[in-house]
Amino acid sequence: MIILDENLPIHASRMLDAFDQRYECRSILDYAPRGTGDIEIFELLGGFDEKPVFVSQDMKILKRPAERAALKGVDISVVFLASAWSSYSWPDKAWRLVKIWPSVTNEVTRVLKPTLFELHAGKALKINRLRLTAEL
Repeated sequence: MIILDENLPIHASRMLDAFDQRYECRSILDYAPRGTGDIEIFELLGGFDEKPVFVSQDMKILKRPAERAALKGVDISVVFLASAWSSYSWPDKAWRLVKIWPSVTNEVTRVLKPTLFELHAGKALKINRLRLTAEL
């Protein structure tokens, strides 16, 4: 399962769930109220029997010690959308997500251990592995 953070439109999770026939895609708002902190979200996701992949636009999570520690403790994979994504309108963001989504799902399911990724949105849409979540 892939869960999108509330910093992405709820429509994104619905669109990707309809598009992707292999993986269920949901919004974190399906599981927690708007405004739930990142630490609480990580604890929630860590309690899932099958660890989901989390998708967020908030790369600052990696700079905040308490959030880094919480993320490391639950051992989930996360795809961070690079800062350029925030400059796109919803229609531009939507087609880019659909275009790159097969590469995202292929990459996140290929790893054997929870991993952090960055999704770039410039002229070349691409996903890069950053490091293992355990290395935070």
